[in-house]
Amino acid sequence: MEFSQYSEPPTSTTPEEGVGFIVRAVAKTLDLILHNLIGVGLGLLVGIGIGVLTAASGQAVPEVNDEDLTIRLISGVVATIGFIFYNAICEAYYGATLGKLLLGIHVVDRKGEQISFGSAFVRALVFFIDQFFFGIVAYLSMKGSALQQRLGDKWAGTVVVKRSEVQSSEIPSGCMFILVLLIGLLFDGILQVLPIVFFMMS
Repeated sequence: MEFSQYSEPPTSTTPEEGVGFIVRAVAKTLDLILHNLIGVGLGLLVGIGIGVLTAASGQAVPEVNDEDLTIRLISGVVATIGFIFYNAICEAYYGATLGKLLLGIHVVDRKGEQISFGSAFVRALVFFIDQFFFGIVAYLSMKGSALQQRLGDKWAGTVVVKRSEVQSSEIPSGCMFILVLLIGLLFDGILQVLPIVFFMMS
C-alpha cells in the first residue's frame, strides 16, 4: 500500500477502538467516591481544628448552617471545580485518574500520545454536560462514535483506550502517578474545604 507525500501512514499507536460506556462509568464512579471521601475527611479535620483553636482561645466555637442554600450552592460549585482539577491534573500528567488506573484504561490523543493539560481540562469540564439525564448524553454520543468518544473527548480530541494498548513510552512511572495523584487530590481537597473555612471564620 502506497501513501502520497502529503499523507502519513498510520502507526501502531493510533487508537482504533475506544473503551465502552460501562467500564468508564465504573471508573468515574470510583473517582467520585474518592472525591467525596476526601471532601468529607478534610472537612471534618478542618472543622475540628478550627473548633479546637477557637475554643482554646476562649471564643465561641463557630457554627456553619449547612441548611443555608447559599452555603450549599457555593460549596457545590467549589467542590465541582475541585473535581475538574483532579481529573485534569491526573489525566494530563499521567493519562489516568485512580478510577481509570484501577479499571485498566488510559486517556490519549488521536495519535495515541499523552494529552495536554488544556485537552484534559476541556474533557473534565464537559463531563458535566455529558452527565445530563444520568449520562444519557454521554451514552448517545459514544454510541455514535467509532472510538466511543463522549462530547468531552470529541471537543478535546481524546480517546479512552485500554492501558495495554498504550505504548510504554507514553505511560509515566508509578512514582509519577503517586505524585500526580497527590497533587490532584490536594487541589481537590483544598477547594472543597475552602467554603468551610470561609463560613466558619466569617
